[in-house]
Amino acid sequence: MVDNAVPIDEEPTQGETFALDEHAEELARQIQEIVAAPEVKEFMQAAAACAERMGESLRVLHDAYADAFAQIRRTLQDIGETDWQAVQDRLDKSLLRLADVGWTVPHWLTPREVSEIAQGGLALADEHFLELYFGDGGNTLKEVRDRLLKSDRMTNWKPLLLQTVAALQRGEHLLAVPCFLLILEGYVAQFAYRKKHSAIRDTNVPRLLGGLRPERDMLTLRAVWRSTETFVAKLFRSADFSAESPGFINRHWILHGRGATNWTRADALRLLNALDTLDWLMGHQTTSEVKPGLV
Repeated sequence: MVDNAVPIDEEPTQGETFALDEHAEELARQIQEIVAAPEVKEFMQAAAACAERMGESLRVLHDAYADAFAQIRRTLQDIGETDWQAVQDRLDKSLLRLADVGWTVPHWLTPREVSEIAQGGLALADEHFLELYFGDGGNTLKEVRDRLLKSDRMTNWKPLLLQTVAALQRGEHLLAVPCFLLILEGYVAQFAYRKKHSAIRDTNVPRLLGGLRPERDMLTLRAVWRSTETFVAKLFRSADFSAESPGFINRHWILHGRGATNWTRADALRLLNALDTLDWLMGHQTTSEVKPGLV
């Protein structure tokens, strides 16, 4: 059996070599025919065009990324050079100015919008807020109402709030003003009672509110707190009943039945807006700081 074995290094015969050459030539011919076919040529041309477009798209994308990163670098440089204390000071002044013209800060407005509204006097601010609440078909008014109705902190006054906003929507703002005042006073008092039991006898709402302000908070929140306290102090200011009626709505004159009932729709709105601001501020408090509910 060993003598009949074929050596593994035996070279192919001349006939076998010719057969391999013929196969190679046939394969090459078939490849040429395939490449020369019209549909293959079209495919190759389309592939080349696609590759060219992809290359152009990649170049455009690279340039766009380069421009974006350059803009980011410039923005970061501007941020680094910004005097943030000056920015905060301007914001604080705008928020306090808004309280001076009779409104608390709506948390759903931008600082720029708040600043623009605060630049005018009471009449211009009233016009702005009337447009904000009623200019969109009353959608903003509905959103504020629904947000307050969903708040656990408004539990004691939800039925009254619902009817009072309905009266305001009907144009019966004279009914809304004393009701919103009642809700506003009770809303602040509920937290003061929880924080300090002796406060249950305290009817000084500005003092009660001042006791709720957190000692530490973000700069913007602290500014909104100060602005809100300024508004509440203006609303609950002591006013001699023997003197002339205050120029700004006054809790004591209204709930003690002094003076004419000549309040405006803007007066009702400013009280609802104050409730929304207060509930937003109290929503940032931790449960360990204050808890809603009367004792």
